[in-house]
Amino acid sequence: MKTISDGYRETVLDMHSKSDWGNSSGQMSGDTIVSFLKSFPDIKTILDYGCGKGSLKIWAEDSGITGREWTLYDPGMPEFQEKPTGKFDLVITTDMLEHVEEKYLDDVIEEINSYTNKYLYNEIACYLARAFFQSGPYKGKDLHINLKAPDEWMVRLDRPDMKSITNTSCVHQGWKVRYLSIQERIVNE
Repeated sequence: MKTISDGYRETVLDMHSKSDWGNSSGQMSGDTIVSFLKSFPDIKTILDYGCGKGSLKIWAEDSGITGREWTLYDPGMPEFQEKPTGKFDLVITTDMLEHVEEKYLDDVIEEINSYTNKYLYNEIACYLARAFFQSGPYKGKDLHINLKAPDEWMVRLDRPDMKSITNTSCVHQGWKVRYLSIQERIVNE
């Protein structure tokens, strides 16, 4: 299953190495994740899929969330490029899906679902980044190459083996619409 084109991977690797891009998940989503983890102490294994520089893990640990095993994965970060194996109690994507190439979006969604043992947390920016690719296959385009409205994300993320815990959108910093979907794996008994 392919989840990113070679040209886009090279561009993202270059961007991560030359800037602070990929270091805002803790700042943008950290408090929400910390609150979620406090509400679900049964979560022991966490996959941060598209983790950037790993700021969400640092934010959670600095906020007192300990005793959890984190796996960090990001195809655009040399230190986190190795694909994870197995299943995780919680799979997190924050500010990641809007960066996925449309032709690979269904495969990425399928992949994150395949890693999910209990809970799936997706937080997605639904606004233009107002920053642009300087090179690569998307040169000149906004960094949020897969911009969708919250209701479109809701339909795209819906899975028959998952039930919704939270499905909401909010406005951040006065104008930035963000979509939050938290789902729980349905266990057939």
